[in-house]
Amino acid sequence: MERLEEKYKDTVIRRRNMWLFFIKDAKNVIADCQAWNIAINGLDAFLLSGRGIQPSMEHSLWFDDESKSNYSRAIDFLSRPENEEYLYEIWFEGYSSI
Repeated sequence: MERLEEKYKDTVIRRRNMWLFFIKDAKNVIADCQAWNIAINGLDAFLLSGRGIQPSMEHSLWFDDESKSNYSRAIDFLSRPENEEYLYEIWFEGYSSI
């Protein structure tokens, strides 16, 4: 987790203990997780507006297992046009927003 934190410290948006990423950065984080064998458990979507940060379950994705295909599934999910407006919290092995 320290490698990810160091690499993305200038691009992550921190809100309390949450790490939120724009799509491009989220895809890079997922690619690094794959390269470093860090399991991906899910993606939580958040919409940032003048009223605050609003979670969106409709644009979130969770995996039931720690399959190697989760990396490509996560990238494919983030590549959908309907998900472009959101920031993503990436749940990977060792991450906790609490």
